[in-house]
Amino acid sequence: MNAQFEFCRSMTRNHQLAASLRRPASLSWPIKVYVLGGFRLERDGSALDLGAKPPTRALDILRALAISQGQVCPLEGLQDWLWPDLDGDQAKAACDQALHRLRKLLGQTDLVIQREGKLRLAADRVWVDLADWEARLKRALASNAVTEPELERLFLLFPGPLFLHERIAAWCLPAAERVRRDVIELAIRIGKHCEARNDPGKARTIYLRALDFYPDSVRIYNALIQGDIAQDDVAGAIEDYSCYERTLRASCGSTPSPELRALIQLLFARLARETGPVGQYVRAGRERFVPVLRPATIPA
Repeated sequence: MNAQFEFCRSMTRNHQLAASLRRPASLSWPIKVYVLGGFRLERDGSALDLGAKPPTRALDILRALAISQGQVCPLEGLQDWLWPDLDGDQAKAACDQALHRLRKLLGQTDLVIQREGKLRLAADRVWVDLADWEARLKRALASNAVTEPELERLFLLFPGPLFLHERIAAWCLPAAERVRRDVIELAIRIGKHCEARNDPGKARTIYLRALDFYPDSVRIYNALIQGDIAQDDVAGAIEDYSCYERTLRASCGSTPSPELRALIQLLFARLARETGPVGQYVRAGRERFVPVLRPATIPA
């Protein structure tokens, strides 16, 4: 197996062939770059020690390449992103120095290729988890034969948002938003399929997992609350909305979605019609009692 892999890698490198997207991550790769669920590196199958003082800018070059389409970045763009306060010559010198440190860290000079004013990762020698996950998602969505269990497995393989627990730089935001959009869209597609085959419990599990990744997602909370309403679980819908409001207050203090507020207003109006004025507790579809939102938080 190893001999076959080395032969294929040699042919790819010598003839400048693009690495197959289907090549599994389980094969031996000189470098693996993980950007989903936290940043880390592996060299020859072992975690790469970045030292007590990691070369920040060198690693930023690697991060930028890893999250770019095709793992390619124009040098001028990198210099503008990473050294915005330096003039052209100074930014170029700083970039050259950081690139030298990156190649030294990776252990091989040909893993980051510079050509025609661009940098790119060697596709046959550097594996990136984001590129692998997005390629799988693209193939799955493009295939007419894809099944929902396949999409569910792909969703469950998602390790977490881009650069989890790190401060996201401005140049990372488009990629981070792209990943967020794809994960939320995938979760809703799977959840709606579960609801269509009368499995609301599994749909809820999918939505809650998506909220673990993106706790302020209006689309996921809307799907969650709509699922509660479909099950005649008014208390559950109110409870989920209350959780949404608490999340907003704890994270950024932004105002709730007008769409969700309007939805909850309709529920309170329905309770008022069916049970009279909303008291301290309401009884709902699953024969359980839950505290109603405090008056200050009930949508006006």
